[in-house]
Amino acid sequence: MANQEVTYVVRLKDMMSKAMRTMGGRARMFAKFMRGKFTAALGLARAGLQKLTVGLGLATAAVTGLAFVSSRIARDFLNAASGAEDAASKFAVVFQGVTDDAQAMAEAIAKDMGLGVATVQEAMSAVGDTVVPMGARAGRGGAVLSRHDHACSRHCVLQPSREGHAAGS
Repeated sequence: MANQEVTYVVRLKDMMSKAMRTMGGRARMFAKFMRGKFTAALGLARAGLQKLTVGLGLATAAVTGLAFVSSRIARDFLNAASGAEDAASKFAVVFQGVTDDAQAMAEAIAKDMGLGVATVQEAMSAVGDTVVPMGARAGRGGAVLSRHDHACSRHCVLQPSREGHAAGS
């Protein structure tokens, strides 16, 4: 019986050894499999983060560019509004007392020439600023510029010269 017990113990140890080797091999294979999958997952996560970083960088650049362009457009609008306000103010000062007649003349010239009223007001102010110190006086109806001056201004003052500047400026 002692022999049989020894035989069973040896067989049991042999079976346990085989089972342990098989389990160890499978555990190694599982660990290798998991390492490979984990490494691949980390690679995908790294690539995704890099793409996300690039995407965020591009989005930041786009938002910055949009803000820059918007600020330039806003600045240009403010400059245009400021220029128009300055022209209107100068127009009111130059044609003080005859503002209504001068405004009607500016609107007529603008309509005839296809220009903006603010552009015509600016040109008329420049002409008025020039001729009043030279002795021009208010004519019929108090207007500094007469109907004749209106016709002349259409051809002389507001028409571009050969150099591309308005004559008289």
